Amino acid sequence: MKNYYEKRESMREFEDLIKAKYIVFDKYTANLEQDGRFINLVIEFNNSKDFEEINKDIYDLIEIVSSSTSDKYILVNCIYTMNYTKGGKIFLIYRIDRISEFLFNNLEDKVIDNVSFKVDDIFWFIRDQKGFEFDLQQNFIKYSPFNYTFDFQDGKMNINGTAKFLDSRMSSSITEGVNFEIEFNKEQSFNEVIKKVYCIRNLLMVLGRRNLNITDIYINEGEEQRKIYDCYTEYKYKPDNENYSDYLDHHTITLKSINNFQDVINCFINNYQTLMPIIDSWFSNEKYSLPSRVKFMNSITMIEDFANKYKKELVKIESKKASEENKSSFIEKIFTVLEDYIEIAEDNKEVIKNELYKIINDSSASIEFKIKILIEEVNDLLKLDENQISIIAKNIKEARIACIHKGIFIDGDKEKYVHIYAEFINDLIFLNTLRMLGIEFIDEKLFFFNYDKEKLFDIVVFRK
Repeated sequence: MKNYYEKRESMREFEDLIKAKYIVFDKYTANLEQDGRFINLVIEFNNSKDFEEINKDIYDLIEIVSSSTSDKYILVNCIYTMNYTKGGKIFLIYRIDRISEFLFNNLEDKVIDNVSFKVDDIFWFIRDQKGFEFDLQQNFIKYSPFNYTFDFQDGKMNINGTAKFLDSRMSSSITEGVNFEIEFNKEQSFNEVIKKVYCIRNLLMVLGRRNLNITDIYINEGEEQRKIYDCYTEYKYKPDNENYSDYLDHHTITLKSINNFQDVINCFINNYQTLMPIIDSWFSNEKYSLPSRVKFMNSITMIEDFANKYKKELVKIESKKASEENKSSFIEKIFTVLEDYIEIAEDNKEVIKNELYKIINDSSASIEFKIKILIEEVNDLLKLDENQISIIAKNIKEARIACIHKGIFIDGDKEKYVHIYAEFINDLIFLNTLRMLGIEFIDEKLFFFNYDKEKLFDIVVFRK
């Protein structure tokens, strides 16, 4: 795939799009406006008849034409937000998802065979690659571009490096970039392309344990390059631990550390729909400074989802075994109390026990065994003994019950433990996800960083 990133300066900047005037639906004046973290389309009408004709809740696509240059753009996923009157005119406002320089008629039309994109904060992923060589004696810089190519089920992906500097002298201003380029096996729709781009981005976010933004998306059409502008600005990421990102840069999963990256991509794509709810909860905890109790309940949801979807049979077997043991123990206690008051014939004891066994319902061990199963799956890394695993599982189960019964409000002195459990579960889901994707090399410094490991083994009484 031809690399067009060096043309970036000649392309229309996003700010220019906002300033321009447009024609929509062939005859109405419109403009784009910044609205906080969003971009809106504002359409102007001279009378209510025209307004009523155009006013709809949703437009998948709206084509706009620049009044000054006649350039055409496609606005994608336009959602009605409001209308108002001013100076005798009616204004209709739509919030838009993306602006595309690539023209198409339908979100599901198969018209795209390639896509290129950039991701910010991605150099940790190619940290093993040496890009620049510096000759101090000659005051000279040499750049060695890198290129990795992977075949996966939808096509071929290249990851390559670029560099830009005014000249090759040490005093030059240098800009280095990492590009992701996909050539599809067959033409894709706009929806399919965007989904795959953000699927790859989400895989990288999991591997890097950090927030990543897509900074540029391009579709190449012959010798022309068409840009897709994202009209949504994320909240600024503020990690709880400012040193954590720097730490991860030096203890991370790199491209060269994954022997089977194309298999990892395929596995992630195949499991994407199942993983998405788990990833959403996991990354909410990684990305936002949430209250400890909210973070903990997010983590419990991840345990439930991951175990139910990927360890279902094992959970079922272990929970049934634990339930039978709990029932038997409970029935023996009942008989101990009964025999203090009444005499039960030996012939009737087994009959009564069997009847009690049928009516006693026990599911209390479910969450506890889900935690144990996920720990045991990666315990070659965690290196916990059997007693430690039992304490952790029971503590998390008791904390969950306390949070649910008290509406996520628990005693202040217990909150520090809830925070530790949430961080531990984030590690646990992270490691289980890597294992599920087939990643074998995992730096042991990637977990037990944001909390005191020894506090996991404190026996905490959450319920009095």
